[in-house]
Amino acid sequence: MVKALNVVERLIKMDSLIKKEKTGNSYQFARQLGISRSQFYNDIDELEDLGIKIRYNKYKLSYEYFGDYVLEIHQPLKIIRKTEELKNTCGGIFCNSPSLLDCFQLTLK
Repeated sequence: MVKALNVVERLIKMDSLIKKEKTGNSYQFARQLGISRSQFYNDIDELEDLGIKIRYNKYKLSYEYFGDYVLEIHQPLKIIRKTEELKNTCGGIFCNSPSLLDCFQLTLK
């Protein structure tokens, strides 16, 4: 679960930096996210698989969204406290999904 929270926090931070146009180049962006440059490119590839295109703008010195979609994260985590709610949610078990990003509700605009 901690790994999933780290991914959510990283996506939120990535989105915020892109929207503020404060990412810097790939080395700077990865450092701000606390990941390696190769992990940064893996994250970009996963987002592109979802249809979210990100590119580096050398005039702004920042990464930016382009194309028809942007990333928007809604309710990335829900804590279930009552046994009854747990029974009503996926039968009380966590559903396996092919991608970690599938666990989160993403809105493509």
